[in-house]
Amino acid sequence: MRAEAARLPRVPRSWRAEVLLFVGAYIAYSLTRGAATASLDTALDNARLIADLQARLGIGVERALQEHLVGLPVMWVLNRLYLVAQFLVLPAALVWVYRRRPDAYPRLRTTVLATWLIALPVYALFPTAPPRLAGIGILDTVSDQTSFALDSPLVTAFYNPVAAVPSLHAGFAFAIGVGVASSTSRRWAKVAALSWGPTIALVVVATGNHFVLDVVVGIAAVLLGYAAAVLLHRPVPNRLEDDWSSVHAEGPSSQLGDHRGSALRLALVCPYDWEVPGGVRTHVAGLAQALRERGHFVEILAAGRTTSSRLGVTLLGTTRPIRANGSVARVALGIGTARRVGRALKKGRYDVVHLHEPLVPSLCLAALYSRRSALVGTFHMCNERSLPYRLLGPVLRWPLRRLSAQIAVSESARTSARPVSSKETAVIPNGIELSQRAGGRPRAATQRSMRRRVVFIGRHEPRKGVDILLRAFVDLPGDTHLDLVGVDPHEIDGSDLPEDLIARIHPRGRVSDDERQRLLSRADVLCAPSLGGESFGLVLVEAMALGIPVVASAIPGYRDVLPPRCGRLVPPGDHGALARALSEILGDPELRARLAYEAATAVAPFAWPGVAVRIEDRYRHAITSSLGRRANRSAPEIEMRR
Repeated sequence: MRAEAARLPRVPRSWRAEVLLFVGAYIAYSLTRGAATASLDTALDNARLIADLQARLGIGVERALQEHLVGLPVMWVLNRLYLVAQFLVLPAALVWVYRRRPDAYPRLRTTVLATWLIALPVYALFPTAPPRLAGIGILDTVSDQTSFALDSPLVTAFYNPVAAVPSLHAGFAFAIGVGVASSTSRRWAKVAALSWGPTIALVVVATGNHFVLDVVVGIAAVLLGYAAAVLLHRPVPNRLEDDWSSVHAEGPSSQLGDHRGSALRLALVCPYDWEVPGGVRTHVAGLAQALRERGHFVEILAAGRTTSSRLGVTLLGTTRPIRANGSVARVALGIGTARRVGRALKKGRYDVVHLHEPLVPSLCLAALYSRRSALVGTFHMCNERSLPYRLLGPVLRWPLRRLSAQIAVSESARTSARPVSSKETAVIPNGIELSQRAGGRPRAATQRSMRRRVVFIGRHEPRKGVDILLRAFVDLPGDTHLDLVGVDPHEIDGSDLPEDLIARIHPRGRVSDDERQRLLSRADVLCAPSLGGESFGLVLVEAMALGIPVVASAIPGYRDVLPPRCGRLVPPGDHGALARALSEILGDPELRARLAYEAATAVAPFAWPGVAVRIEDRYRHAITSSLGRRANRSAPEIEMRR
């Protein structure tokens, strides 16, 4: 099948849309099923027909099974499992798969909805009473041994008492068992999930609510529903493997395939803890959203606790703090993490795997050895000395040969990566969402108080220059306030600043994205006094997009994005120069307005739509390059076969 004709797996809707879909579908299903209610005499005749057929087949075990279990403690459990299976466990399992396997959830959801549609005509054409109502000596143990009367008017208002065939209780139990088992890597959880279907089959028979044949037909209905879901959600085949098979069969001179304009199946690998804010994480999240808007299927593979999950994000290992490049990064280490990376890539069948910081262990290094996808690497780090890369360049250059395309987020990052770079590296900057940010500025301006406000965004680390900013703050006008986003109050408690200054310094700690945006929007100046190690001034670009002047250190990563007409660059570590630049802008409203206008017009190259197009172009180049290398490697083998 041609790649262009394939359909993408559907990404789930928002959880609110999914809830509304299920509630609406269940109400429609219940009303239709209730409208199809036939006479009780017909339903009893059909129940006795099933009982006679089972007797001839030798599978009429309902009465014997119930007589054996009644009076045993296990019957207490079975009665209650019957009550919770459909109305508690089924929704809970759907939520589990929605969160843990968003790629598999649409197929499971469609299986449930399609099975309801399949069951409705059976209910109408073959109404059947449950064994407990058929007059064949089988008890209604749920009503007898619990406070829940199945045949009360309140209960029968929500279900059709003569719709025993098929048993969706049992059928859905098998379906969600398989769905949950496929969304977990823990052996005990897989066993428990796969045991759920047989357990509920026992429950519905032992409690007198279904015949054995009802269970069989229920499983058959779910299989038909699954077949419909497969047709509706055909996954995209791995174009790289399909086209490579064609090349291998036809020889290296065959066409490598035209991938222009076709949707891709992509994995973005972030080696840092997904729960900790940072520039790489922000870049990966924004890129994933921009690529999805272009019609691609995108999953994020990141470091983080494997017990938590987010839509479209798979977390592959608990992280540990590692000190590097003047900062502390939390990365996942260990053989277990590397194995989980391999399993995720094998299961995903991606066209392209995009590694952010490809040399960070162990997510990216493990992914470098994937043989199923084209590999693209983006370098984010800026280290003026690049000492580790210079010392280990020959060793690190070898695994990077597996990359089919390389990207750096800035000229500074490309320079830092040069000692280990094995091929041409394209400079493509970080991106921002201009449409949302541009709209927030006028509202923020109307709400701004008469106080002058400086905002800092970053962690309290030596390289971020917070101490330099605090020393400069002493020389700023007395009505100036300072918001420190990402800095906790206890981190400045020990400072020797006067109390009147402390009252105007507001450490905000880690805040939500919305609160961060609000604090940035109301600022008069963004201050970024970093001492080094910054490959790209993402927060500078975000401020510029809002029309906020910037005062930053004149370090390579900041010089790459901040034109002089949009703010001021000062020598790193010089608190006097920093104070003078801030005072100049804070004290001159006309200068602020001019810098704000220039800043808002200078960020067009960083808009996500344009950045995503450039990165997508590197993906397609990587696919073609990877296919070409494979064709060249196999040329001697093909020649020998001839």
